[in-house]
Amino acid sequence: MAYSNIQKRRKTKRLYYLKNKDKIRAYQKFWYRKNPEKVKLYRLRQKITIKEWFKRNSHKIKEYNEKYKEKKKVWTQKNKERLKEYHKKWREKNMERDLRLKKTYYQKHKKRINLLSKERLIKRKLLCFAKYSNDDIKCACCGEREWKFLSIDHINNDGAEHRKKIGNKGGDHIYRWLVRNNFPKGFQVLCHNCNQAKGHYGICPHQQKNE
Repeated sequence: MAYSNIQKRRKTKRLYYLKNKDKIRAYQKFWYRKNPEKVKLYRLRQKITIKEWFKRNSHKIKEYNEKYKEKKKVWTQKNKERLKEYHKKWREKNMERDLRLKKTYYQKHKKRINLLSKERLIKRKLLCFAKYSNDDIKCACCGEREWKFLSIDHINNDGAEHRKKIGNKGGDHIYRWLVRNNFPKGFQVLCHNCNQAKGHYGICPHQQKNE
């Protein structure tokens, strides 16, 4: 491959810099000490020009970002298998490093992570309650409206079988499954008392009284 004159110059500059790093840095320090006013002016001009450039060329930056996103989407669609293989190899090599980073991050931000996870759980629960009670959150049996007393119930009393099929242990896993599967039929909102009574006796005492 034939190199152009510009590429040759760049190559020679790099080689010279690698050989004479200490000399160049010493000269730079000497020049900065000798000309502090010039350095200040240069830095001020550089900051101003960067801000002005971004203001003037904001539309160009947006166009470039849009084009880059489109190109990236096309490339990812063509090279899905290649990316999967690359990610697998990278994970295998860096498993220990990832675990260490996760542990250290969790230890530093333990309280914040726990608060965020609780908030997400509450949002997920309220979303499920709203979907299965037509946006009027209450128990389908006794009419209890305090969301902290409510839960999701399997209408056909097949909760254990359903959990075995899904591989979930209950709790937040069921709410996640409902959201992922677009809220399928066969579920209702009940308070904990009505839910437990229905599970133990087959019918809630509130329904027996009405009968």
